[in-house]
Amino acid sequence: MSGVPLEMEQVGEVTVIRITDRHLLEGAAVEAVSRSLLRLADDPGRTRMLLDFAAVEALSSSVLASLIALRKNLLRQGGRLAVCGLRAEVRKVFALTGLEGPLNVCDTEQEGLLSFQAR
Repeated sequence: MSGVPLEMEQVGEVTVIRITDRHLLEGAAVEAVSRSLLRLADDPGRTRMLLDFAAVEALSSSVLASLIALRKNLLRQGGRLAVCGLRAEVRKVFALTGLEGPLNVCDTEQEGLLSFQAR
């Protein structure tokens, strides 16, 4: 994914995607990440995704809209989405918007991976 701030690893049936950009604020960066995630979700066998936001210090509301679209796409295919590694200030945004539950927010990557086994 050259040029896009994402690192990907397959852990069993779960695709772990680490977002490496510290600030997801600008339209072009957010759009590139969104397009890449939706493209990955269209790949057969990638219907379970765990997004690791540990490196992210700030994000725009456009990122939240992208995550909702990604979740809908995965659910349509019988898959699921989980998010982990949110810093306190970023997690507050998820909490204020009521997205912690729908986006399956977990504290750590390990907890996120386990959440896929729980269902």
